[in-house]
Amino acid sequence: MKQITRWSLRTLHNEECFGFLKGIKAALVSLPTTSGGGESYPEVQGLSARSSVGASAQLDEAIENFNDKFEQFDTTLKESEKNPAVSLASDLDAQRDKFWRLLNAYTKVMAEHPTEAVAAASGKARDIVEKYGDPTGLAQTEETGVIHNVLADIDALEEEDKEQSGIMPWYDKLSELQAAFEAADRQRAQNAKAKTKGIIKQARQEAEAAYRDLVKVVNAAVIFNGEAPYAEFIDEVNAQADRQDTISDRRDTLNAKKREEEGEGDDRPVVQ
Repeated sequence: MKQITRWSLRTLHNEECFGFLKGIKAALVSLPTTSGGGESYPEVQGLSARSSVGASAQLDEAIENFNDKFEQFDTTLKESEKNPAVSLASDLDAQRDKFWRLLNAYTKVMAEHPTEAVAAASGKARDIVEKYGDPTGLAQTEETGVIHNVLADIDALEEEDKEQSGIMPWYDKLSELQAAFEAADRQRAQNAKAKTKGIIKQARQEAEAAYRDLVKVVNAAVIFNGEAPYAEFIDEVNAQADRQDTISDRRDTLNAKKREEEGEGDDRPVVQ
């Protein structure tokens, strides 16, 4: 019997929590309602249209409550984006993405340099960049961790390799952008702290509670009506939960690696 896996959203960053709940909202199109039809919901590829089979007043109410609380959460997050440090951090993140790509391209080209010594030194730099993969599509927190590792490994290269590869101007620029982004991100966090503890935190908690209520109603409905009317929704929710778990696990690994490199103990709290 299919059931929605219950898991905690508490460890998620606000942007991750919002992204997960947004995916749940999109998947609502596959749940049955007493009115049937899905005119008010966008078409979602891979999800079927609504029907009234397996519908109930309780499920209608849970869907409506989730939609209301999600919209409130969305609105409060948009208001928080008026924080001027948000725009600055976003601009610096875009520049950081650009120079990581340039660094990546440079090391690939230089690793094929016709001078053997230059190619060998550049190959070491290329291997460092490739080891961690492309971070530009990751959440900003994860990207910061990856770039930190790349910069640390490049810094640890032999001085002769640094000179032969000519990588240091790219290293210096990426280091500068990384430091500027981290400063802007701290300022963003400080500016948003009061809001996060207040209106955003409350809106998020209410949206999470509405999600948990929806999960309870759907799981109970499966027991009474069978899984068929809800199977598509359950599969989509569980798949999204698995994807989010993977992202969270990767972030935890990066945080642990960063603490280890900095010589900190494992009991040090991780800033979310």
